[in-house]
Amino acid sequence: MVKLSVILPVFNLAGSIGGNLKKVEGVLKRTGLSYEIVPVDDGSSDGTPDELRVWAAGGAGRNPVFLERNGG
Repeated sequence: MVKLSVILPVFNLAGSIGGNLKKVEGVLKRTGLSYEIVPVDDGSSDGTPDELRVWAAGGAGRNPVFLERNGG
């Protein structure tokens, strides 16, 4: 059972999203809680969706959501 869900809004962060997610994951691991990270891509037009797919393939509790177009 997941005890903590972290929702991260994401838009055109191809250059930094990997590092950001690594930092968030590091902090969450230290809590000892069961968690999931849910980046919500708001229609990025750069390589952000591709980076999120690679990240998601790296383990459980990695659940990105992809929106078709930017909603602000």
